[in-house]
Amino acid sequence: MFQRLFSATGTFHVYVIAALIIVLVGLGLSLTVTKSALEAKTAEVQTLTVEKHVLQSDLDKLTHDYELIEHEKQQLIAEGKRISKLNLQNQAEKHRIQSTLNQQNRLIAKLRTSQNETVRAWSVADVPDDALRLLKQAANCANGNQKRNSNCIGSRRDDQPVPNSPRSS
Repeated sequence: MFQRLFSATGTFHVYVIAALIIVLVGLGLSLTVTKSALEAKTAEVQTLTVEKHVLQSDLDKLTHDYELIEHEKQQLIAEGKRISKLNLQNQAEKHRIQSTLNQQNRLIAKLRTSQNETVRAWSVADVPDDALRLLKQAANCANGNQKRNSNCIGSRRDDQPVPNSPRSS
């Protein structure tokens, strides 16, 4: 049977050659499609690699920003604690000043209602303007922020302790 196929006017060879050509064309097409798919996948890998680097740089920047924000948040928390402490000190000082004022007002009221006529007259009399000015100046100079004010004695010279005078024998 095979002999008959092989000896028959060569038509079998034509069929085999045609089949081989078809197989080779199919393999060529398959190779081309595979090569195109490989190039597409390679391009996709490169694109994904670039996207990965972009995302990594974005992540690094966001991480850095987050750390800066956390640091700033800690500073703000510390500042808030300092402000709270200062507010408490301020409130305590206001309370102390108010109680001192109340005590002084009670003393003034006591002087104004004194049984002694001279004390009562003195307590309701106006303080002379010169005395008020002198008291205000003394209060301002005692503040310590007036070192450059020429009206304050401490601004004219440094306060020095009084030297011991030699004793005469």
